[in-house]
Amino acid sequence: MKCVTATEGRRLLFRLLDEVERGEEVVLERAGVRFRLSLEASTSAPAASAQSPFVVRDPTLLDGEWSWVGDQHGKLNYRPHGHPSSASGTDRSHDP
Repeated sequence: MKCVTATEGRRLLFRLLDEVERGEEVVLERAGVRFRLSLEASTSAPAASAQSPFVVRDPTLLDGEWSWVGDQHGKLNYRPHGHPSSASGTDRSHDP
């Protein structure tokens, strides 16, 4: 069991949380009062199964197979890799 002062706990909070997540026992002590950090059993589904709030319109975005290309007016255009250059007029502009 690891015991740290409240001051140390504040400085090391994220490291201590990682240790608790790995199953280690951690106790914070402040003015003689001890606080035990423990991992609460999750009752919900894991976050990995949650549906993303984002809608992917073009799968090349997920693959990283795209880039930005500037035109002569300084406007940025979205271009999937392997597509002709913006000079051919086939690029799609990224307008939110």
